[in-house]
Amino acid sequence: MHFEGFGLVFLEANACGKSVIGTLGCGIEDAVENEYNGLLVPQNDINKTANAVLRILDNPTLAQKLGSNGKQKSKDMSWQKTVKKYIKVYQSI
Repeated sequence: MHFEGFGLVFLEANACGKSVIGTLGCGIEDAVENEYNGLLVPQNDINKTANAVLRILDNPTLAQKLGSNGKQKSKDMSWQKTVKKYIKVYQSI
């Protein structure tokens, strides 16, 4: 099985305002919320992947919405905010 364990590349694309397509069941769900900042499809499902690509290409409004939401998602998951969350956890122990 070959997969991305977290999905940093998706957040990088979102930071640039791009909508993304990822797969389910491999950790990408931490970075991509289906229908919010991207689309999620089952792994190895060529038809659903193709349909997701076509949905974004055929619907500029959807692509813009996903990309705009993605910018916010990437800001919410910045290194600065992530480090603060970890420090908070360590301090609570």
